[in-house]
Amino acid sequence: MLRSGEYRDKVLIRELVIEPSMAIKGFDGLPTDSVSVAEALEATLSPTVLLLAPDGRRLEPPIRGINNAEFYGYYLDQAIGRALAALRTGSDTESTDHGVGDAYSRP
Repeated sequence: MLRSGEYRDKVLIRELVIEPSMAIKGFDGLPTDSVSVAEALEATLSPTVLLLAPDGRRLEPPIRGINNAEFYGYYLDQAIGRALAALRTGSDTESTDHGVGDAYSRP
């Protein structure tokens, strides 16, 4: 996604390495560790994709795991579109299940 350049003006993509010794800055600007952030965001399964507002608020339900690689990009693009729309309008879409959410975490 990063290499394609297609998302450059849409989203800021970051990977959170979940290790107790990984020091990072939290959404509140204070130092914390990656395990604490992952637990607070309920992102303990890898991979988990979160679409967050700059303040750390969820804009979409998490996408956990990969159940269907053929449709993963489509589902991700749709979730990004809804998250961007929520940011523009100030609405909260996270509480709405759009048919993706935890579907990937099931075997």
